[in-house]
Amino acid sequence: MNPKSQIQNRKSQIDMTIRERILAVYRGETPDSVPCMFDLSHWFYHRHRRPWDLSKAYAEPERELIDYHKRVGVGFYMPNLAHFFDVGYPADTQVTVTKSDDGGALIWRIETP
Repeated sequence: MNPKSQIQNRKSQIDMTIRERILAVYRGETPDSVPCMFDLSHWFYHRHRRPWDLSKAYAEPERELIDYHKRVGVGFYMPNLAHFFDVGYPADTQVTVTKSDDGGALIWRIETP
């Protein structure tokens, strides 16, 4: 490839989206920069003094958190979008989820016959 073509090719890659970068890598191509995927939820919830409950499924996307990832220009992990399955137990099984007094631990207890 001649230098002019290389420059033109580079210019066409400068405005790639995160999605385009990731797809380029999967196609064996070189993206304009390394695609980054970060989970900023820990920082986000702490910074905004919001509770973060790993025991609960989110039926709706956490739009404010997703928007934050977009504003800072990084991708986010799919689990943030919502829950994709429900867990069921037989009628004779009792399941409880408790939190420690300081909120630092979650305890799942499954009692079977």
